[in-house]
Amino acid sequence: MSEKKDTFKFSLRGKDSLASKWIEQKRSPSGSLKDDGANVFAIGDYIYEVFSISKLSDGKISKNNLYAKIRDINGLTNDSIVKFEDTIDIPFVHNVKKIPFEKGINFTSIAKKLGDEQINDNTLQVSDVLTADEIKIMAINYHHIQYDRRDKENIAGKTYDEIMSKPILYFANENELSFIYPDYVTTQTKKVVESTEKETPIAVPLTENTIQPEITNTVVEGYFYKSSTGQADSKNKTYKGTSKKVYSVEEFKESYTTADCIDLDCEYDDFTYVSFVVMKECTTKNLNEYKAVAFTSKNHSKATNTSWKSLMASGYSSVKNKRNLLDSEKTAEANLARRAVIYVLEGHDDITDGAEYWDGTDFIAWGLETTPQGVKKHAKFRQYKFIEIPSSIYTAYKSNYASSIRYGEDGHTSALTHTPAETHTHKDGKIYYKIPADVFKNNLNSKGDFQYDTDYSTTYGLTATLSAGESIFWKLSTSKTL
Repeated sequence: MSEKKDTFKFSLRGKDSLASKWIEQKRSPSGSLKDDGANVFAIGDYIYEVFSISKLSDGKISKNNLYAKIRDINGLTNDSIVKFEDTIDIPFVHNVKKIPFEKGINFTSIAKKLGDEQINDNTLQVSDVLTADEIKIMAINYHHIQYDRRDKENIAGKTYDEIMSKPILYFANENELSFIYPDYVTTQTKKVVESTEKETPIAVPLTENTIQPEITNTVVEGYFYKSSTGQADSKNKTYKGTSKKVYSVEEFKESYTTADCIDLDCEYDDFTYVSFVVMKECTTKNLNEYKAVAFTSKNHSKATNTSWKSLMASGYSSVKNKRNLLDSEKTAEANLARRAVIYVLEGHDDITDGAEYWDGTDFIAWGLETTPQGVKKHAKFRQYKFIEIPSSIYTAYKSNYASSIRYGEDGHTSALTHTPAETHTHKDGKIYYKIPADVFKNNLNSKGDFQYDTDYSTTYGLTATLSAGESIFWKLSTSKTL
């Protein structure tokens, strides 16, 4: 006998559980598993993949749909971290079957038992929908969600792929174990017909309503942007409603329901203003640079308890003549900026690993040299107690530039007193700096990491976390990490 259910309980059960191992190994970038849990996007990815949601729904249910449903049914936000010890509901219509347990039973035989199960009391079987491997993956993961065997021999110290390569249950105290198999809506069952041609059943996959019937998909109003391109819906221009909310969508439609979009928890004025500043802060058409600037500034706004827009309007950003980015601006740079801001607001993993600051060309060109404004040293060498850049990041950052760069004299002329160590030159009112400045070449360790102590007495130093486009990104560190 089996029992149909609309949801099942899910817990990460610690950093060494099978679900956590999947998130750590399969999610990009590496390290998306947090110290205390994972966000709803990481969990949505895990559920979507191991339970073959795309195949079961014939592509009708997207990851974004599943994220939103998990978020809404559990009262979470895009920024919510589901703690290791938390239990949440997963909206997935399925059947539960109890299988007698035998010591050392192999998941291949369990998958065979589940594959033979009929769906919706029809002659269509699970094996008609999923492959044997897909059923086995689903069974293994559901078993570990329910029974938590992370501390046993078949899990401890192994990666997700290593565990999956030997999916055998060694022992259990239970006499029978629960497993799930999918619920699949069909309009026609398979049947024998008096014809030389086989009649193919028409399978109607799970719909948005059947995966989570308790949540009503209501029509929403506001401003809509396509997450994959950054383009604004043309209807934004004529929108006359009162809602100021901004949503991301996968495809533009005549109207939108809660199932079609992600609420970015941001108002239109803030979204367009931040997007403009992000656009102007970037110097390339590298999407990761735009994402990194967006994540970094968002991180600093959280750290300083300041709204994102207020921070970008302040001296934190050196962009001149700041304004809102118009929906009618459709340049590559405008769309990249909107894509990046959407990516951050949707709650994806931070590609900067917590960075709060960034630098462009000035940092690698000026170093300890007198700046074009006549100030000794780049500001970072005057504000933090140490600066460290891992070799891979330093190499990537340096590779963006030619061997020198020219600046105009901005208060700094050849008449200014220079130290003997300075290498920049003056000609016809211009200043020429070598790239990289000597301080970088002279302070590389045997691994190629840049490490420099500034002798400035303060709490924090800087650790580089990423190079993207022509920028380098920093997080604050109380002690050195290299």
